[in-house]
Amino acid sequence: MTDHLTAGTFYGKRAERLAADGVTLTVVRHDAGRALPEHAHEHAFLSLLVRGGYEESSSERTVGYAPFTMALHPPGYRHTDRVAPATEIFAIELGTPWLDTIPRLGSLRPELAGGDLVWIAARLRARLRDQTLTPLDVGAAVAEIVATLTRSASTHETAAAPPWLARAREIIAASCESQLTIGELARELGLHPVYLSRAFRARTGLGIGELAHRLRVQRAAALLLDPRSALADVALRCGFADQSHFTRVFHSITGTTPHAFRAQLQ
Repeated sequence: MTDHLTAGTFYGKRAERLAADGVTLTVVRHDAGRALPEHAHEHAFLSLLVRGGYEESSSERTVGYAPFTMALHPPGYRHTDRVAPATEIFAIELGTPWLDTIPRLGSLRPELAGGDLVWIAARLRARLRDQTLTPLDVGAAVAEIVATLTRSASTHETAAAPPWLARAREIIAASCESQLTIGELARELGLHPVYLSRAFRARTGLGIGELAHRLRVQRAAALLLDPRSALADVALRCGFADQSHFTRVFHSITGTTPHAFRAQLQ
């Protein structure tokens, strides 16, 4: 039997909630680990994992989420979850007025959505925590999210992804602490560096170096949740040359500094 959850309704403790301009923002916390029954949500929503972890399973596949990864769910998608202890999820539910502006959303499966969407959502989460959001702020942020989704859908190629693409992502992610070169990556994949660079951007909308920076920043954001970790140590652990380099790249991607980001999410 599938439970059907209305807007703003989630398993776990609802720490914060705001409904405005056809959007429902909800912060959900799970103190203890648990398995959730099969359920579906009335509205389409994006879920940003802020801390902890969870695994989502459907009839199609099972996906695990780490901090500062995001999932996009169409309305009515049936799934079960296994949630780790001390997990916090920030959900952005889109009502009909917004859903109608993204025609393809109804046919999309949940996907990890990185890049700009993660940081737009993180800033929205911080504003919700500070109780400084107005309906105009919410509408503007969600309009930015919708524009990002629409732009991504229209610019990326729709043909089946080549086998090397997933492998390339794996190598880049595993090399975040080192200085991987395009030549080394191309040799590992058996491709010419020029073809690899062009094809990778066409498929993902990002350059290889851009993706590497985004993955480093994503990892750094998770480490910043620990107030005991020094910024210089986080920078070195994530493959940045020094704290200054880390701060510049972090700000260029997230729109804020590592210090301010940490303060917003504590």
